[in-house]
Amino acid sequence: MKLIQLTEYIENEKDKEVLERMLKDDDVTINKYVVNVVCDLLQCIPLDESYKLTAKNNFNRYDDSNMGQLGAYVSLFPYAQISLNEDNDGGAKATEFLEMLISYLIGYIDNSDFKKELYEMKDIIEISQDFYKGLENYFGLKKDIILKGINERL
Repeated sequence: MKLIQLTEYIENEKDKEVLERMLKDDDVTINKYVVNVVCDLLQCIPLDESYKLTAKNNFNRYDDSNMGQLGAYVSLFPYAQISLNEDNDGGAKATEFLEMLISYLIGYIDNSDFKKELYEMKDIIEISQDFYKGLENYFGLKKDIILKGINERL
């Protein structure tokens, strides 16, 4: 699946806006972005090595759905930040999203809690469920590429 194929899932203006911004990059760049964000978080935040090892082990156990959710979360985060800029408490919520991502990566929270945050992010951005599912499917299909990049960097 190519990023451009997500046009099939567009249902509203927010879907279209997000996809148009994503399409300014290519498939390779968007997948590298997910790898870079994940690895930068784990390498730049002072974490005990055991957490980094746990995170790496978690990645290697991810199925397509887990990787799809991770990719969707990371790729949607900048759009959530844009949407939250209009809110007085937006900075706090953006920080919470980032903290939840780190917590999920190191295994501190489980997938159901992570998905709640992901759906909240989806709602803040106001993208449709179909577009979100298409995005999750896209990153799920890129699991091997993303996992290889993460394993090479960690």
